[in-house]
Amino acid sequence: MTGDAPYKLSRATKLHYVSVLRYLKCLHVKSANPKMTLWQVGATAGLSVQHRSLDPLAEPRAENEKQRTALKELTSRALSRGHMIAENAARGIFPSYAKCEHALPVDYPFIYRKRFGPIQKAWKSP
Repeated sequence: MTGDAPYKLSRATKLHYVSVLRYLKCLHVKSANPKMTLWQVGATAGLSVQHRSLDPLAEPRAENEKQRTALKELTSRALSRGHMIAENAARGIFPSYAKCEHALPVDYPFIYRKRFGPIQKAWKSP
């Protein structure tokens, strides 16, 4: 073996580990609850320190409309970047969240089944 990796790391963008974990957490929350609105996903995932006071189960109010809008935008960006990181990694470009022209649409129920299905089976078996 020569020790050469089949894929090279892309140094075009700096990608921080903590950011990737946030993106992944948003993808997990969205896959577990596909009908949640974006601000609720962001609040559940704890995406922003500044918006942690938002309760994802509470009814939206006029007082927190600006916070919900800001969190919605952050969550949308996080889900998009998480999706592009996964798509680019599958094509051998990592780390990169550059727009991929041939990206497949996100199938949240499929992600949930693949990620949490084996765990649920283990809990159900006697």
